[in-house]
Amino acid sequence: MKYLITLILFFNLSMLFSSEFIITKKIKENPAHLGLQLLDDDHKYDNNHKIGALLIVRCGVKNIRFVNSISKIAQIDKQGEYWITLKRGARYIVLKKDGFGSFKEQFGMKLKGGSVYEMSADEKFKQATQIPVMITTDPSGAEVSINNASKGRTSGGKLSFTTKEGKQNIKIEFDGFETIEETINVRIGEQSFDYKLVEAMDATISIKSNPSGADVWIKGIKLGKTPLNAFFPEGTYSIKLEKENYETINEQITITDPTNKTYSLTDIRATLTVKTHKNATVYINNDSGHKGGVKNMKLSPQLVNIIVEMPKAETIKKSVLLDKKANVTKEYYPEVQTGIVMVNVIPVNAEVLLSGDGGEHYNSIGKATFIDVPVGTYELIVKADGHKTHKESFKVNTDKTTRKQVLLEEGSDVPEGFVFVEGGTFQMGSNNGYSPEKPVHTVTVSDFYIGKYEVTQKEWKDIMGTSASLSNPSYYKRDNRPVESISWYDAVKYCNLRSEKEGLTPCYDIDKTRKDSNNKDKDDDKKWVVKCDFSANGYRLPTEAEWEYAARGGSSGSPTKYAGSNNINEVAWYDSNSGRKTHAVGTKKPNELGIYDMSGNVWEWCWDWYGTYSSSSQRNPHGANRGSDREYRGGSWDLNANYCRVANRDCYYPSYRSNYLGFRLACSSK
Repeated sequence: MKYLITLILFFNLSMLFSSEFIITKKIKENPAHLGLQLLDDDHKYDNNHKIGALLIVRCGVKNIRFVNSISKIAQIDKQGEYWITLKRGARYIVLKKDGFGSFKEQFGMKLKGGSVYEMSADEKFKQATQIPVMITTDPSGAEVSINNASKGRTSGGKLSFTTKEGKQNIKIEFDGFETIEETINVRIGEQSFDYKLVEAMDATISIKSNPSGADVWIKGIKLGKTPLNAFFPEGTYSIKLEKENYETINEQITITDPTNKTYSLTDIRATLTVKTHKNATVYINNDSGHKGGVKNMKLSPQLVNIIVEMPKAETIKKSVLLDKKANVTKEYYPEVQTGIVMVNVIPVNAEVLLSGDGGEHYNSIGKATFIDVPVGTYELIVKADGHKTHKESFKVNTDKTTRKQVLLEEGSDVPEGFVFVEGGTFQMGSNNGYSPEKPVHTVTVSDFYIGKYEVTQKEWKDIMGTSASLSNPSYYKRDNRPVESISWYDAVKYCNLRSEKEGLTPCYDIDKTRKDSNNKDKDDDKKWVVKCDFSANGYRLPTEAEWEYAARGGSSGSPTKYAGSNNINEVAWYDSNSGRKTHAVGTKKPNELGIYDMSGNVWEWCWDWYGTYSSSSQRNPHGANRGSDREYRGGSWDLNANYCRVANRDCYYPSYRSNYLGFRLACSSK
């Protein structure tokens, strides 16, 4: 009896208390602690192979889980303390344990990779504000609600939960049984409540509608959509059937066992047709648009707004009232002004392409006369094999004839030392590599040019000169080897200087006087504001998407692991064959496009800020809008074959330099 009284007293009182965590000693770095050196690589490095930070939490409470879904690498439980490794830059940790809830500790700093931090935690008790309650039902499985809030269903006939002290409205519901509703008075010593449910008898009902999918309400209770089969108490009730764009039915229904009813719904939508030019777009209430007009569109009765747009024509805007069941046809034809374009070419078999700023396209082989050309600005492109492409822009004026005579110059459009990469669509990333390579996603890139070789030390010196501040920074010096030990800033500066020297328009606007707010890396001592004009004809770094597309061989490439082969020794200098140094560019086999060293030799800077991949399709992506690190690709002489795969990604802050890091030039195709 004494044991029973003690147990009841524990149920009544001990449940009124719970535990939670407190931090007894705030986080502090301990430079002298050697804990990181004792960990194996799986506990020390993140999935980007960067060393993490070690957090040691001293606490006598056992079985604590430490949570940070973004930054946590591993957790090791020790006697009286926990060792948690986190990614560089982590700002918080969450402590969790059954019966304690969770506790989030903000560090007030970003943790540094390779550092050890210490903090201490303990537990404390707090008085609960609610009382434990036990509900028993016969049969089991009844749903219990307190003050219209569900507490769940009884299992094994019982349901326990906590609620506030005092009078509470309780509802017990179970299909096939009468609902119990009453007020209970909850307080210490009055915490158990028993209920025996009485079986109810309902009629079977079947409600159908034509068309189906109507919402059915009986006695103000929504039972579902037609066709509906259910049970409901016998009697006479109000019934309502609702479906969008159909008249609502409201009437009485007498339910006996069984009841079968079918209702016919009346369509009240109007039918709208809008006729116009085939290249005009019709917008109904600012929707996505309908090229060439609208035919027999069903719409709810309303005042509909119609906009008709066509390139080079004045927009038409109208409002039309649609009554119930109305059939309305409208004709709206925007007027456009036109001119004539005459083009004569040498050689006579040259291809002529004419594109307008309104999306117009005309083409021919040899000379041509294009009539009824809408006014506006046009780009004329004339090209032929063995000749340089001619491009120019001009305006077409109302009722005027524009004449163009084009004599093509012999030669090639591809800049010396570059390879033309025809644009296309490819699957970027890999589901078989490291996590930053996932998910595989569809990317489309436009035409561009890319350097046949990595930028050499000779090319660097030709542009940057021989002064102390601009001289060759490479560790492994030789003119025909790739330039290395340069930062991302060095690379974009070189691009602009070479563009200016060759009379091209620089791609980069470099502002050294301001700090880039999009640069989030604390280790970058420059943080220049750099913007890229991808329409300029100068040199630039390839985007990450352009780099991978070119490395894979472009639209005609085969699915190889490395750039041009599945045998890495054919195409790359890496740790197993490099002799721990760089090598002359172009001494290994090129890929399908004739590009060398896209696997191995030196890593190659790209334009993009590092960011995680999206699963959605993209066109000419330029990377994340902000970040801490710039991308580089391709692997190098000092790492194993896995890093030389075409899908592998890596990155570092823009002012970082290393003797395994160089770059390759790209430029847009114009």
